[in-house]
Amino acid sequence: MKTLDIILHELLLSHECVIIPNFGGFLAQRKGSFIDFEKGTIIPPSKKLQFNIQLRQNDGILVNAYKLGNALSYDESLVAIEDKVVNWKAILSSGSTLRLNQIGTLWKDPEGNIQFEQDRNSNLLLSAFGLEIVHFVPQEATLLPAAEDLNPTQHHQAWRYLAAAVIALPIVFYSYWIPNETNAVASGIITIEDLNPFRKPISVSHSQAIKAQPKIPVKVQTPLPSEPKEITNAAPITEAVPKVEEVSPSPVVMPVTIDATQKAPTVTIPLTFHCIAGCFVNPENAISFSDKLTALGFQVQTFKEKGLHKVSIGNGFSREAVLEIQRKASLLNIESWILEKIDY
Repeated sequence: MKTLDIILHELLLSHECVIIPNFGGFLAQRKGSFIDFEKGTIIPPSKKLQFNIQLRQNDGILVNAYKLGNALSYDESLVAIEDKVVNWKAILSSGSTLRLNQIGTLWKDPEGNIQFEQDRNSNLLLSAFGLEIVHFVPQEATLLPAAEDLNPTQHHQAWRYLAAAVIALPIVFYSYWIPNETNAVASGIITIEDLNPFRKPISVSHSQAIKAQPKIPVKVQTPLPSEPKEITNAAPITEAVPKVEEVSPSPVVMPVTIDATQKAPTVTIPLTFHCIAGCFVNPENAISFSDKLTALGFQVQTFKEKGLHKVSIGNGFSREAVLEIQRKASLLNIESWILEKIDY
């Protein structure tokens, strides 16, 4: 039979929020790796846990996990959790410390508030599995001698290296620029414009291409008139014969209209960070909670993810953009956490 703290640990590995009914909730937030130069250690990324006593409403996540882990019904699991919560509250009320395995320690301060300290030996971030703290010995920086302290031979060598770098940089740059950004390879000709990285590419329009085609004149050959025959006792013919001239038609130029106002298609960047204020199994609870947050002036959205209806009070393109929304919620005593979500 799995105990309640073991099931809590398993849920915190894959969830950002786990609520214990009538007791409180744990909020998990990803914490990046950092270097402690004073202690000489490199700390791997992890999950930072916070305990919020105001998150007491049953969202069904813990009860369902307890049900599956111990082969009980939903009602039996709920009763077992409630009995465990009563036992935990009695331990805290007596002034003792409540330790949850691989999660942390809970106790009451002199003012009667529940405090929480996370277990530092347990990393709840699955992507950092197997990573340990790396210890290193910081070394002092080695100061290079000043230019005036160099002897003439060293000074001459330094100038040689500098000159070699000045020559090598343009060669490396144009070895990439000419084959990839110009038409020199295709045409076999390198012009001065190809050596200018700030030039704009020249494109020939369709009408210019048609006008550049050579004009071929067309001559119309008229048939030669046959020799006249002598006609006797006939009336003279007074009808005039039309004169045929040579025609040299010019080539037809097809006009092409280019719409300069046509805009490029707009690329929409999906919102990837949400400030989550609650998650529910029952959609009606999510809707009721959303109405309360909307009345407080938040831009509330609800969406379903991994079988849960999550309530978002704001979103943005980056984590920093959502921190302002999270601070506003904190001033109203609303606990929230940041969820990274790709909305394609």
